[in-house]
Amino acid sequence: MSSPYHFAHSAMAGINEVDIRSGPTRFASQLAKYIRCPSTIRVRTLEQYGRAPSITDIQRLQVKAQAEREQFRTMCATIKPREGHIPPYRVPGLISTPEPQVPFDAPKLIAPHDFQPMMTTQDYAAAIAKDFEVSPTDILGKSRVRTVMLARRTLIHVIYKRRESPFADSMAAIGMRLNLDHSTVSHALKRFDESASPFMRAVAAKYLGARP
Repeated sequence: MSSPYHFAHSAMAGINEVDIRSGPTRFASQLAKYIRCPSTIRVRTLEQYGRAPSITDIQRLQVKAQAEREQFRTMCATIKPREGHIPPYRVPGLISTPEPQVPFDAPKLIAPHDFQPMMTTQDYAAAIAKDFEVSPTDILGKSRVRTVMLARRTLIHVIYKRRESPFADSMAAIGMRLNLDHSTVSHALKRFDESASPFMRAVAAKYLGARP
């Protein structure tokens, strides 16, 4: 007869030792809870005790075990959650009734007073040329007419002040976009700061907004 304590990895691994020592009938009743074949239950009991209930008795034990399971299920179905119990989480997409939506007033986005749309060098040249009543081609060219030179000086000042960073739009980079050398751009910026007319400063302020 095998030892009642060596049940690891066997059909009797889940049976309490007290049930084993209670005799073959109690042992067979425990096997009846999860083994469907009466013959298997009888063989396992014979191996353990050398005697076992008859097949008919084992079938009665199985019917009794089934009744106990049904009774347990019925009892569980009638249990209500206690007060304060948190219900299990459900995926929102699987809920039949829509979840209540909390009203939310999004803050209105207000543009800053100095907001200016993104403009290219050609856009600034065309706009400033219109203010000075000259041609954009003249501003971007080599014309030495005074009005064109003042318009070009104003354009250089605006582009330089509206640059995103000193490295992205250096004087050399601005000169390349206007077909001018670095020294010409530097001279134009200096002359604008020193001697720009009120009209030139007013035109520049229109494109710079609150910027200096």
